[in-house]
Amino acid sequence: MMSQQRAMPPALPPLLRVPLMWGLPLVCAPGQEGVELQEELLEEWQELSKVQLPAALVQLLLATERPPAARLSAWFLWATRSPAAAGSPLAEFASHVLPRASASCLRLIPAEEARLPPDALPTLSNMRTQVSAAVEELRAAGAVDGFSLEDLWWAFDMVISRSFSVTVTDPNTGNPAPLAAYVPWACLVNHSPNPNAVFAADLSPDRREFVVVPRLRYTPIEPGFEVCISYGGGLDDRSTLLKYGFVSTGNVNDRLALPAGMAEAAARLKQQAMISAAEAVSERRATAATAESGGPVTSPSSSADLTPAEKERNLVYCALASVLEAAVDWQAARDAEEAAGQAPPATKGFSGGPVPALIKWAKAQAEAYAAPTGPAPPPPAPDAPPPCRPPAEAEAPAGEDLSAAISVLRSERRRIALAIVELMEEYRKQNTA
Repeated sequence: MMSQQRAMPPALPPLLRVPLMWGLPLVCAPGQEGVELQEELLEEWQELSKVQLPAALVQLLLATERPPAARLSAWFLWATRSPAAAGSPLAEFASHVLPRASASCLRLIPAEEARLPPDALPTLSNMRTQVSAAVEELRAAGAVDGFSLEDLWWAFDMVISRSFSVTVTDPNTGNPAPLAAYVPWACLVNHSPNPNAVFAADLSPDRREFVVVPRLRYTPIEPGFEVCISYGGGLDDRSTLLKYGFVSTGNVNDRLALPAGMAEAAARLKQQAMISAAEAVSERRATAATAESGGPVTSPSSSADLTPAEKERNLVYCALASVLEAAVDWQAARDAEEAAGQAPPATKGFSGGPVPALIKWAKAQAEAYAAPTGPAPPPPAPDAPPPCRPPAEAEAPAGEDLSAAISVLRSERRRIALAIVELMEEYRKQNTA
């Protein structure tokens, strides 16, 4: 006999619902199916906005096999800056909400770029190289005629930092299709490594909407808690700062990069003993944080925030992972050299052993991140191309939020360095007792 089952409560309504045609839905599926769907969306968007897109821009937008960032940036620029689009929901949103200052690190002026951690600079240069090539391609195609370099780099800045990528169902075929979209108002929802909401898009003709819903579909978000989504799994603070202009304290994905010499020192440590030391440090820090804050040890299920105790545990994990991952990478590179018949590089002596060397290095990192400019970047390789910068007229100072985020990242790096010091001291204590 089948037992009677309790009826499930109805799923919670969306927290936010935005018509996709108020934004910019861009199909990223190559082939005729993607083109047909994009044609439908463009016709509907133009009809709603009461505008006619330039032919060169339409041709670009229908090239569904091309990278979405350039296509979406060109459309975004026309939709927010063209006099023909004035008064549309997106143009009004851009004029009243979006900043003229740098939202991501893409357009940072040199003085503020100097505050970034050294390991962020190559990634930033690669971002700029891709945007610079895309800008030249758009101008050559005639898709952005009438707009300045400042306008173009601003558009890329806004799209890189605020657009969505989501898989939808093609209403014509029933097949999944990747969609890039700029969605006003929804783009203001913040990121959390521990999100309490998710987003989705519906392209069915009677809906055409973007929604944000609770991650736990049957558990409401408690009053007073911020609604947060995930911009992508595994993002560290360097990535979120460069692309999105913010930093999450207590981000479990953050790391402090060890140079080759310190990675070799880390490889000489006992992994299990390191884990034991981390457990002791983590418990000590979490207990102290809980006592100081007087709050709960763990956050409520509907919260996207971490408690002080959880942040301290994550910080110690970041310190441990920084050391152990560097050790694994160093050993793997050494094993590969030996397998290829290459003579491995001479190992270091580490006067006093690897632990004092790591403590000394971590203390120096903490001091450097407390200084105004941070650690000096390593000298470039002889054959390395010069770092890419935006044109001078396209540079923009950091907005207040971005400037504060750079300071937070430097503070988080300093805290990881100090956690490595405490971790190594605990390791030494446990293994000399």
